[in-house]
Parts: sequence; structure tokens; C-alpha cells
Amino acid sequence: MQVKTKIEAFISSAVIAGALSLVSLGNGSYQAPSKPTASFSGLSPTVSATFHRAEGVSPAPEPSPSVPKISDEQRLKSLMPPRSLDSYVLEALKGGLVYIVIFILAHLGLRRLQQSGRWTYAGIGSLATSISIAGLTPLWAWERLLQQGRLSFYFLVIAGAGAMMGFIYRWRAGLEGEGDDPSALARALETRSAAKQATVASTNDQGTATDEALIAVGRSEYFDGPLQVRTTFAVMFVAAIVSSGFYCLMLFVFGASADLAIKLGVSIPFLPEMANVAGVNLIFTLALSVVTALPSTFLIFLGHLILRGFNKLSYPAYIVSGFLAPVLLSLLVGPLGLIVGLQAALPMAIAMGVYRSMAGLEPKPVKEDIILNDRRNLVGANHARRQFGRLVKS
Repeated sequence: MQVKTKIEAFISSAVIAGALSLVSLGNGSYQAPSKPTASFSGLSPTVSATFHRAEGVSPAPEPSPSVPKISDEQRLKSLMPPRSLDSYVLEALKGGLVYIVIFILAHLGLRRLQQSGRWTYAGIGSLATSISIAGLTPLWAWERLLQQGRLSFYFLVIAGAGAMMGFIYRWRAGLEGEGDDPSALARALETRSAAKQATVASTNDQGTATDEALIAVGRSEYFDGPLQVRTTFAVMFVAAIVSSGFYCLMLFVFGASADLAIKLGVSIPFLPEMANVAGVNLIFTLALSVVTALPSTFLIFLGHLILRGFNKLSYPAYIVSGFLAPVLLSLLVGPLGLIVGLQAALPMAIAMGVYRSMAGLEPKPVKEDIILNDRRNLVGANHARRQFGRLVKS
């Protein structure tokens, strides 16, 4: 089977890749530092939205009484060259364009090879993101990452984000419908039913024949047996991150929008440095979504097991259970826990719905093989032999 080619999914992936480029690279205006620098007291060494632009300044000597003291903010601004909003847009466009070109070429190659696995697409997403950002990272930045010992973390974040993007594309796009012919399935069922009726009539069998659950029509197969939602911890974690990330991102956007509205209300002009601060806040938001995804994964697993026990497959059942699970568990803690549970109800409902969609269905497993040690045990549950024991004369 082949994965569909969806333009809107490509566009959304390119937008996310552009945002990831900004978080990883900044706006591209920084040049290599002339000499190694160290952070000064009172200021975090990370002053930008990027991994390798962790700039600082050397501790300044104590000024003489006749020389005015320079504040940390003034020294920081002297370190940071002026940046424009257009430079951020250009950096995002470069990162998104390189990513989408690589991903589309890989997608077309997988279609030609008839490969449609979710983890295969996660792999090409990770590859496209790594090549995109690594190709735009300047040489001096690689040296800085090696000096700081953050090269592995740099690649881990980039590759992990790309893998999730590829996984989500495979989920959103879905599979092509080639070989699925509903009319051919209907004709095959009619032919099978007529053949069974003829067999019953010829043998004068008064019983009802059992329909087979699996039927093959051409190259496609159809199944009508009992089903259950798949259990996969990797998909649970991805669903938890998608839900937590979406919820935290909405909080970030609403907070940034409210802050911007206040600034506009008091006529504070927009400064390009605001995008830098927003990038740092966005990194913190994404990191928080990963941390909150860990307990969310446990709740998804717990709710999923309960629903499987009740043979529930529907989306409403998963969404409602996700909404109620944190609330009911928080009641064990007390009133304060109830407040936390109510806050977690909406993202958990989203997570359960996303998991139900991503996980899909699978046939219920058949009963395990039976070890036979006495053929007399092969009687039904209500058989008289299970009520009466045989007397053996001693």
C-alpha cells in the first residue's frame, strides 16, 4: 500500500520545520565570536532562542568612581547585533523549504517502493529535519556545540522532533484506497451465501452454517471478526506529547497575544528582540509538554486497559474516558487535586482521542493452545460429569 500525498499536510509540516529552525538556529544574523567568552554574573548564559548562540560576556572589571557603571542589559545589547522581523521569517522559510523538499523526495521514493510503515515515515522525517538544520548550522556553531558538550543533545532534539513530524504526517495522510472495491465485496458475499445455501440443501442439514470472518477479494482482504484497539506504548507517548504540546502551545499563544495587546494599548513599539524572548519561552513550553507527557502516557494506558475490558472501540468512549480519568483520580488527593484534575481533563481527552485515531484496530487474539493430559476433561462446563464424581472401590 501507498501513503497518500496531501499538500495541506506538507504545508503544515513545513511550517513546523520552519519554527524548529528558528528555535535551533535563530535568525541567522549572529557571526562567529572573535574569542571565547564566559557568562557574567546575574545573567543566564542562554540569552537567545537557539542551542549554539549561548553567548555571554567576560566579567567586566570594577569601574572607577568617575566611569558610569554599565548595566548587564546594556552589555547584553552591545553583544547582540540588531535584528529585524524579516530575518526571522527568512530563516524559517529556509528551514521549512529544505525540510519539505527532502521529505517529499523521500515520500515519493517510499511510494515507489510500496513502503507505508509509520516508523519508516518517522525515520524520513528525522532524516529530513536533521539534514535541513545541520545544513544551515554554521561551522563555528558546530565548534561551539562541541566545546559546550551539547552536540548529542542538539541532534537528539532535532531528530526526535523530525521523527514525530514524519509519524504525524503518516497518520494524517492515511493510505491510498487502491484495491478497495465495495461492489466486488458485495458480489463475493452473495456468491458465498448462495454456495452455503446449496450445500445445506444438498445435505439436508437443518443447522446454520457459521460465516467465515475473513474473505479475500482480489488483492484485498476483509475481516468481520471481533476487534480491539491496539496497545502500543510508543503511540501512547506520541499522543501524549501531541496533546500536551498543543495545550501548552495554546496557552503560550494566548499569553503572548494578551501581552502584545497590552503593549499595543500603551503604544509600546515592537522590537525584534521580543522574538528572541518568545523563542526562549517557546523552548520552555515545548520542554514542559514533554515532561507532562510522561504521566499522561500512564493515564492513557490505564484508560485504554479499562476500555478494552469493556470492549469499547468508539472515539466518544475514549474521549469521555480521557476527560473523566484525571478528575476521578484527583478526587483521591482532595480539593487541591481536583483543581489539578480539572485542568488536565481537556488535554487528556485530546490525548485519548488522538491515541484512538493513531493506534487503530486489530483482531482480538484467539484462545491460547490447550495442553491436554486427560481426554475425559474434554466436556462442557455444564456437563453432568463435572457435577458427579466416579466412585472407585478400594
